Amino acid sequence: MMLPQTVLWLAFTTLASADNCYWRNGGLQTVAKYQPCSNDTSDPLSHICCKIGEGEDTCLPNGICQAFAPTEEYLGLYFRESCTLQNWEAGGCQDLCSSGV
Repeated sequence: MMLPQTVLWLAFTTLASADNCYWRNGGLQTVAKYQPCSNDTSDPLSHICCKIGEGEDTCLPNGICQAFAPTEEYLGLYFRESCTLQNWEAGGCQDLCSSGV
């Protein structure tokens, strides 16, 4: 009976793909540390990705990522990163600085 294995596989792939982050052009963000700012799907920040981890970026409440500043070079660096939605036109992604990737 394959049904339980199929259901388990579908659940795993759905959960795994929920953590993917995409660039404005639809390309996959391939650096694993880039994750959604919130795991709560009712939170608008659940679509915004920043480089999450100790000594990495901070997700700001406005959807902007603030770089961790180990040196003066990066002090005060704010940026728009990737999004969990591959199609940014659907809404929910940060639309600042959107002329590039």
